[in-house]
Amino acid sequence: YNGIILKTIDGGNSWLPLNLSPPYKSLMDVFFVSEELGWVIGDMEDGKIWRTTDGGNNWDLVFENDPILISIHFADSLTGWVSGTQGAIYKTIDGGDNWEYQNSNTPGYLNKIMFIDDMYGWICGSEGLWHTQDGGENWISVPSPATHWLKDLTFIDENNLWSCGNYCTIIVYTIRPVHQSGCLLISTYSQIHFCNNCIIWTIFPPTSIYN
Repeated sequence: YNGIILKTIDGGNSWLPLNLSPPYKSLMDVFFVSEELGWVIGDMEDGKIWRTTDGGNNWDLVFENDPILISIHFADSLTGWVSGTQGAIYKTIDGGDNWEYQNSNTPGYLNKIMFIDDMYGWICGSEGLWHTQDGGENWISVPSPATHWLKDLTFIDENNLWSCGNYCTIIVYTIRPVHQSGCLLISTYSQIHFCNNCIIWTIFPPTSIYN
């Protein structure tokens, strides 16, 4: 909130605030491809994307449009995607100078977008899961047992994906071919992250962390 980004250079022992100017009410996600080059998205009134080329000391607004943006992911320094409300997906192939709309075939919230490479990616949201094999030109709905929102997803490796969310959720998929390999019906989880293929961390609102 209040447009604050926190940066650490000592493994998390201390954090330095990096403020956008002017401040914005809510920043939703941040993604860096190097120590210097990164992007942040947010604002509750419309979707904005800022870019830094100096490690977050200065930020330039590079995109602004109606849908609120929630998630951002880059496959490399040039190719990236953002997703958000109203089923919005935008793609850049020039590091964020220009963004092209992609049709997700859903009107819902797209809470997390991730790509394995510049062609193969996944999205989770209020309507379930989708995947693409052509850089986002076409998004295909994936059958899911989840009846409520999915909020996050992560890859263990190039073949295995986990997703988590509301009331029904941790879902395990093998990616190639797409196949649901497991489902844990536990409670509401908001974020999920793997340190390696054995250790998983997940967040249970408002204050609990499990592994």
